[in-house]
Amino acid sequence: MIILAAIFHSSNSHSLTCHPRDLEALRDFVNELSPKPDTWDFNSTGDCSEWEGITCDSVRVTKLKLVSKTLSGKLSESLGRLHHLRVLNLSRNFISGSIPPSIFNLTNLEALDLSSNGFTGLVPESLNLPSLKRMTSLEVLDLSNNNLSGSIPSSLQKLTFLSKFSVVNNSLSGRIPTGGQFQTFPNSSFEGNHVCGDHRFDCQADTPDLQRPSTSDESDNSGSDFALDFSYGVALGQIISLQFGR
Repeated sequence: MIILAAIFHSSNSHSLTCHPRDLEALRDFVNELSPKPDTWDFNSTGDCSEWEGITCDSVRVTKLKLVSKTLSGKLSESLGRLHHLRVLNLSRNFISGSIPPSIFNLTNLEALDLSSNGFTGLVPESLNLPSLKRMTSLEVLDLSNNNLSGSIPSSLQKLTFLSKFSVVNNSLSGRIPTGGQFQTFPNSSFEGNHVCGDHRFDCQADTPDLQRPSTSDESDNSGSDFALDFSYGVALGQIISLQFGR
């Protein structure tokens, strides 16, 4: 009886190598993409630890890495339900649309690499939520080579363990945050955008939200210059009239 119980327990444990909630989240994730990753079979016993790009610790998914798999489509909010996820790397694909805010609720995340895709829109506003303070494990955030717009959220300064950050080659604008780990990131982390900052890229005078208003002295000088030009024009016109009037 003891032997039979042990065998039953062993076989039952093998059939539960992926938590049902994680399976559901992965199913919703992959349904938004094509082509489907090789070996992903939701009709099997649920042993997702053997699927391409999946790593499990016990029965929970801890790593999802599908790099250069020609994936296209949208990124599902369901990824935010993989609560034990530590690494998410979907770089060098053709995924488009916005980045789901739910990803930034993954408090165990250590590395997030969505580089070299076609993501558009703003960096998620959820970065301003209190949950970001609980992402104390995030060390790598790579959003480079996408089409993201807007500004770099100042709330990213809360990621005190962030050691690698890149938003290279997007369409971001505005000032670079100066607090937290941002003082440690090289200029190369921000190239290919329209961002500026006092300690890195000089903010141009024609930046819409950074235009320096003219002082009263400048306004007075402008008026004087206009008056001088006007007087010169009138005088020149009189001379020409006299010459042709002779």
